[in-house]
Amino acid sequence: MPFKVVPHTADLALKVWGNDLKELVESAIMGYVSLLTSSENVDQIETKKFTIDFSTPENLIVRILNKMIYLFDSQSFIPNKVEVEIFKNTVSCKVHGEFFDERKHLIKHCIKAATYCELNVVLDEDCLSARIILDD
Repeated sequence: MPFKVVPHTADLALKVWGNDLKELVESAIMGYVSLLTSSENVDQIETKKFTIDFSTPENLIVRILNKMIYLFDSQSFIPNKVEVEIFKNTVSCKVHGEFFDERKHLIKHCIKAATYCELNVVLDEDCLSARIILDD
């Protein structure tokens, strides 16, 4: 998944990109996971499925990342693989992973929320990209 952590003065920031909105969302989720923990230590034991309605690409990114944060906060679920399907203004998502185990997983950051701050999905050279700020 194409993403990288970029500097930010107060919070966490990711630069993500993809050939289409589906890949952009998948990159955003895996970028979030890279800030949460090391995904290579996460096995694909459980699958969570959900759908989200959205109005804009920015709205989709914020809503889906906040859903991932909710899954970790409420169920201690950490994904390491994601499957996204988008139909009109609805996304269906399957995330594969496992529940947090303190003997196995090191939590790098306590991420509270994905924000709309500075978020703008842009088309650059036939590729979508976005800079995402996460409240740490």
